[in-house]
Amino acid sequence: MKAIVTRRFGNPPTTAVDERPRPAVHEGFTLVRMHSATINQLSNTIRRGDFGFPTAPLVLGTEGAGIVEEGDRFARGTRVAVYGRSDLGLSVDGPFQQ
Repeated sequence: MKAIVTRRFGNPPTTAVDERPRPAVHEGFTLVRMHSATINQLSNTIRRGDFGFPTAPLVLGTEGAGIVEEGDRFARGTRVAVYGRSDLGLSVDGPFQQ
């Protein structure tokens, strides 16, 4: 899958479009094929290196919308919106990928 990966945080950050493996789906998680994702203040703050100590490489993003591909909570094909509770885009790869 394609992803916008932040390889280095700071000013300026280093990002690139990379090919990444399809994430494994664990109990309680849902794999969503993203159709859109937001660029917001939190992602920009993380990218600049001004929020905690993220570990690169990291796929940013905390919000988006797409269609469920796999998981135990929603049926495949369900349209969903994602709003980043937990570590999404902070320490776990976020929705800047498809």
